[in-house]
Amino acid sequence: MTATGSDLSSDLPRGPSWEVLSDFERFSQVDDVFNRSFWDPEIATDEARRFFRSYREPLTEWRRAAGFGQRDYAIRNAAWQVVDVFAEMHDGDDLRDGFLSPLTQLRDGPEDQLDLGTPTEVAAIVKRVAKTFGADLVGICAHDERWVYTERYARHADEGRPVDLPDGLTSVIVLGQAMDHGPWPG
Repeated sequence: MTATGSDLSSDLPRGPSWEVLSDFERFSQVDDVFNRSFWDPEIATDEARRFFRSYREPLTEWRRAAGFGQRDYAIRNAAWQVVDVFAEMHDGDDLRDGFLSPLTQLRDGPEDQLDLGTPTEVAAIVKRVAKTFGADLVGICAHDERWVYTERYARHADEGRPVDLPDGLTSVIVLGQAMDHGPWPG
């Protein structure tokens, strides 16, 4: 859907794939599946630990399935290299930049603000830039507090910390990136 007039809702596919019920509630980041894989015995299995170790240690055996060989893991790890460097930069302070914590390596932009036009024109620019940078799906929608964690997770301290988003957020940009492109040949 192309944004027209006051409708800047989204370009995201619509349909019955899933529905957010009215009783959906916010929850702590400690309870998302990625963090539960460190503390919840139901998810923190030997297989999960092996998966996370495979980012740092070569596997001694590889799955006999396309897409799960040594080359595939090396490509995956290369793709995550820069993200991991940022995430681990302040790990000693219990901060995981860009994952469990906001980015700390930010600089202020220029004070002058450029008029980019109407909200519809700005939405089109934002969506085009996001797709140029590799997003497969881009949408702009109203901010819904239910989609914000009640607290972010400090993994070393094993406690919640404030999310600290600015007050007055009205809209959010939603990005989607395809991840299943199939196995590499050979």
